[in-house]
Amino acid sequence: MLALRLAHWPLAALSAAQQAQWQAWAQAQPDSPCIAVCSTAQGDAVCRGCRRTFDEVKAWPALSLADKRLVWARLLG
Repeated sequence: MLALRLAHWPLAALSAAQQAQWQAWAQAQPDSPCIAVCSTAQGDAVCRGCRRTFDEVKAWPALSLADKRLVWARLLG
């Protein structure tokens, strides 16, 4: 998927068509990859449910769309 291949590019560097594709993809994703099987609360460095690191889980509400995009790309890539 092109949106994932573009994950490491700043949005400003993308063409208008690429930005539109990214926005459509981002809006189709759940806000969080959480599946309510969090193991970071039990001390795991990486959650067994969503595969995010403890730091990513903790920071998720404050992450920018661009930072969330990078996490999603890693998870789906």
